[in-house]
Amino acid sequence: MGKNKFSASESLQGYLFQCRHALLLLLQRNRVSPSVRMSVEKFDDVSFESGGKPIELIQTKHRVPGNLTDLSEDIWKTLRIWSEGVRDNNFPLPGTVFSLITTQTAPDKSAASLLRVGNGRDPSKACSLLMDAAKATTNAALKDGCDVFLKLSAKKRKAMLAEVFVYDSADRIADLDQRLLQEVYYAAPVDHRPSFLKQLEGWWFQRVIRHLTTANQPAIQGIELEREMERIKDGFTDDNLPIEIPLPEPPTPPDPTNDPREFVARLRKIGVPSKRIRMAILDFYRAYVHRDRWAKDTLLRFNELDQYDERLQGEWERLCDDLWAALADASDDEKAKLGRELFQRIDSDAAREVVFFIRPRCTEPSISRGTFHKLADEGKVAWHPEDAPDVRTSSAAQQPLEGKP
Repeated sequence: MGKNKFSASESLQGYLFQCRHALLLLLQRNRVSPSVRMSVEKFDDVSFESGGKPIELIQTKHRVPGNLTDLSEDIWKTLRIWSEGVRDNNFPLPGTVFSLITTQTAPDKSAASLLRVGNGRDPSKACSLLMDAAKATTNAALKDGCDVFLKLSAKKRKAMLAEVFVYDSADRIADLDQRLLQEVYYAAPVDHRPSFLKQLEGWWFQRVIRHLTTANQPAIQGIELEREMERIKDGFTDDNLPIEIPLPEPPTPPDPTNDPREFVARLRKIGVPSKRIRMAILDFYRAYVHRDRWAKDTLLRFNELDQYDERLQGEWERLCDDLWAALADASDDEKAKLGRELFQRIDSDAAREVVFFIRPRCTEPSISRGTFHKLADEGKVAWHPEDAPDVRTSSAAQQPLEGKP
């Protein structure tokens, strides 16, 4: 179909590249200094700070393959931001490092190539090349960046470029997996590093969102990252399973009134309020997502989910014996009330009784609660006495529903 000129694909890749590179940088810096503090879209694309002041500003550029020449827009848009900060004394010199991470390549003898780390670095020569380019260009898109750069005093220009470092030919967004895996290699459980990284990135994107939407954007601390890695790794032990934090949300909001699934109908039948049904739908979805991921990531023992379902079904039968002992003369209202009592008892116990946990330390209540709703959806457990498997019609019993989110 060709590329849509209004597509946001490249912009989205740029934002995701920025976020993933921020995680990579924080992993790297945290190994050296656990007290490291990072901000995103505060002072720059990514920045490290101390005492609320920036000490390193980082621009990330995810571009199609190409050259980063002296007249590249990325060079001058970046220099404009940094030059304005230096001009206004927001970025003290010395004391602030400026880094440009780009997927493009700096040609030999270009200003950007002279600002790389290592042999051949020559900020003074880079400054001369940039000044010549700024004075000669007629490109209107570069004018603002060129003007503010040229208006800096010679001393400030020299001091700023002495602290500018270009990291060109950076890995593209899809190629960052390997570098991220290398950074979590020793922190992640053996044989489950990709699953560990997937959970860590899920937390990271949510953490960045909270950072961006919080007033004054308090810095993200390295110790937060370290603690989250410990929590995730703990989920891979023999007596536990990893739980995604924050808990996953369904793609569409729960609709207790119109949801057609069997487990929702059974809750309606016993008079469970809509607010509680909404919570049940969330539990059902979260249990489904986690069970599916555990299976795909080969974290489960042979037949473990089937055995877990059978254990919950057995606990349901035991509680039924207690609550449904005297049903012979019960009215419809009394049966519905008994159903609510059974549901409320299991809903409560599922959050605190070890017998309901899939593993002793995997105590997230939505797993056990959601699994009960899955069993109800399949016709294996019920809340209303009339829906109990042993009294259901044979045709219904032969057609259990599949539990899907």
